[in-house]
Amino acid sequence: MPSAPIQPEQLLSGQLAPADAALSPDGQTFVFAMAAGRDRHLFTMPAAPAGGMPVQITCGIHGFGRPCWSPDGQRLAAEHRGGVWTLAPDGTGLRCVSRHAAGDSSPHFFPDGKRLLFCSRRNGWPQWFAAPLNGDERTAVCLTPGARDWVEGMKWGTSIRARLSPDGARLACHSRCRDDLHRCEAWVFPTDGSGKGTCLTPPGEYWDENPVWGPGGKHVYVLSESPADGWLRLTRVDPEQPFERREALTQGPREDLPILFGANGKRSVYRRIVDAHHELYAADGEGKNARRVPIERAYLDPLALSPDGKALYAVRQTPMEPPHLARIDLDSGAFEALTQRTMPGRRLEEMVAPERVAFTNREGVRIEGWLFTPKDVSEGRAKKAPLLLSAHGGPRGFSRYDWNAQVAFFLSHGYGILQPDFRGSTAYGRAFRKGNHGRWGDADVIDLVDGAKWAAEDVPWVERDRIAVYGGSYGGYMVYCCVTKAPEVFRCGAAGSGDSEIYESYLHGDRPGRIDLLQMMGNPDADPAVRAAYRAASPLYGVEEIRVPLQITHNRQDRSVVPLMSELIANRLRNESKFVDVRIYDNPDHGGIGHGAMTRENSLDALKRRLAFLNRHLKGDGQLKDSE
Repeated sequence: MPSAPIQPEQLLSGQLAPADAALSPDGQTFVFAMAAGRDRHLFTMPAAPAGGMPVQITCGIHGFGRPCWSPDGQRLAAEHRGGVWTLAPDGTGLRCVSRHAAGDSSPHFFPDGKRLLFCSRRNGWPQWFAAPLNGDERTAVCLTPGARDWVEGMKWGTSIRARLSPDGARLACHSRCRDDLHRCEAWVFPTDGSGKGTCLTPPGEYWDENPVWGPGGKHVYVLSESPADGWLRLTRVDPEQPFERREALTQGPREDLPILFGANGKRSVYRRIVDAHHELYAADGEGKNARRVPIERAYLDPLALSPDGKALYAVRQTPMEPPHLARIDLDSGAFEALTQRTMPGRRLEEMVAPERVAFTNREGVRIEGWLFTPKDVSEGRAKKAPLLLSAHGGPRGFSRYDWNAQVAFFLSHGYGILQPDFRGSTAYGRAFRKGNHGRWGDADVIDLVDGAKWAAEDVPWVERDRIAVYGGSYGGYMVYCCVTKAPEVFRCGAAGSGDSEIYESYLHGDRPGRIDLLQMMGNPDADPAVRAAYRAASPLYGVEEIRVPLQITHNRQDRSVVPLMSELIANRLRNESKFVDVRIYDNPDHGGIGHGAMTRENSLDALKRRLAFLNRHLKGDGQLKDSE
């Protein structure tokens, strides 16, 4: 018997997935953030093998996030109301350590438990500060990256990840460079703010990111892409001789992810991205002598090794299973789910597993991705189904083997889904990641359009005249580009928080967005040819070519892609007498300013409208009734 379609209220009934989970120093208790009502609050839960139910320890109308434990396990620190706060593990004793209008975030306890490290934009760019728990004074640890007179070589960019050395005397972080936006540097700073930082990255077009201190603080482990190699490889660096003593611990052609060391320093684990899922490797305390752990295909976010080093605690997810806490045996690879691994009211066997597919585009480039076949087709109740072409965000993203609530929702309503990883996606090496540099709205659009054509011709169940394209952020921009450059391929398009005029977005968007545009498309104010390329890549100027309905949603509080982007293209569509359904949502109080973030009520409305829009134009005749 076929399952009933997932309802929007069911999908948004509450995120059972833990976020930002952290294991206590004694390995006995988890703390994590999880949806509770309209906000995210903190929960604690016993770790395996004891297990137990999550217990909510915070409440109120202002949520919490990114909790961490003090070294003695007697206090927690977390983000709350634009600042960093401490509290007891039972939720009592809430105390503000630092709070600023620009936002303080990402707290970490120093090893002595007497100070907090946190990130703040109070000087206009991300910097790391230290403050005693009573909040009396704050010390800038590293002025990254704005004060170039203070740190020579730390040019410009963002630095929102940092790791304290085991003794708390040094801080490791990374930052992109204004001189060469294709370069990322790893740095080490003294945490008293009195000394000059040391760059760990050799000259040239190196990309070093996510530095992690090894046991004892003798080495820093970075993900490094060298000029001679197009893959992020786990690399061990001696901070005293960083250029001379660098050792690559892994080989391409796969992308590595950061290493995690056990508390006793005798064991470590790291992941590799293979076909958009994770392979897990267990190694010794130096990251060497690695062996592959035989896990089931999944996407993992490692949290901590068990005190005995025999198991990994991680947030695990697949396209069929929402994120859940799990304990993974490092010998057998078997896992034990510690929190719910199915969505409310849905059994695991009712979910759809995707098929890994690939095609060659018109320029001879191999494009890979996921294809989801709806149950009605795979179980023989239907021979054909409409297809949704899903464009991911980024563009430095990729279609991971993880949980996507919208994919599960639309699959249950009879839609097939194709997720191609267009040029510009990560996890395929440097050449592919740079494949759309200078070619926004061109190379990537070719890949998406050719993916839709491939599906129409080679996938027997796809109704070739009932294909839609949808996506958010860069995916929303891709929607606009697809329907302007290949309107004959698509029946309709649905875009969320997408750019329509990228020069205007460069002028009005936030700093990370400007850096992305400078890196990938060049400086439009310095070169007329680049300015012309910005215009050519802007779908706003191709609106007259659109001949399919468009649906547009946006968050009015969005600072990454400002609402002006949706307003511009919606106005031009109306002026051209095109069909457009646009909703720009206000998200006061709880919606924040996050890119694409919305309140539960607005998310529910947007999901219902998108389903109605797709049903009308892919399953109906596409005509409006007189009453509408």
